[in-house]
Amino acid sequence: MSNFFEILVTYKEGFLLGLKVTLELCLLVWSIGIILGSLLGVLSAKYDKSFFGDMTKTVSMLISGVPVIVFLYWLYYPLQQQLNIDIPPFNIAVFALSFVNISMVADLVKNAIKELPNQYYLSAKVSGLSSKTFLIKIQIPLIFKQLVGPVLLVQITMLHSSIFASLINVDDIFRQIQRINAIVYKPIELYTALALFFITITTPLTLLAKYLKKKYARDYSER
Repeated sequence: MSNFFEILVTYKEGFLLGLKVTLELCLLVWSIGIILGSLLGVLSAKYDKSFFGDMTKTVSMLISGVPVIVFLYWLYYPLQQQLNIDIPPFNIAVFALSFVNISMVADLVKNAIKELPNQYYLSAKVSGLSSKTFLIKIQIPLIFKQLVGPVLLVQITMLHSSIFASLINVDDIFRQIQRINAIVYKPIELYTALALFFITITTPLTLLAKYLKKKYARDYSER
């Protein structure tokens, strides 16, 4: 343990840089994925039977069938070469992970909207509530409770997937650990520290997501 703290002090700049890059990457991916994914999910549910709905289903199916690492490599190497452009690796990682996140969040939002029983709307209409009041007071809160746990789990998946960014030369925490290990060769201490970093962040989030999913998720098929 003392060796690890000596390494941490000696290479603190590398650790801090990697941590900063990883957190910036994840914050961007989380924000873009949740905001745009939610909007896309709402539009997909509204225009489910249109060309737009069919297109989003196709894209979602294609994205789910391609591993994130393959998508990253494809964007970083062949696509740039074919287009003769040079995009920073960090930007490519943000785009690729955000694209996957948007697709996953959109599917969750779309399904939550479609699974909301029509009797809620009919009851609100009978009670004299306007469409706007129904949307704000009933529909959005119900869908939010249904989604908060699953969406949080998707963001944890994005955090785990962020380590693939190191493979296209993004200086994240995983890449910095690899560099330091190449110098001092302390794989046990360094990769244990990396595991503890992810455990520290993901364990509370996972427990919270499971709790929220258990508390708020409802099986509408029984009604």
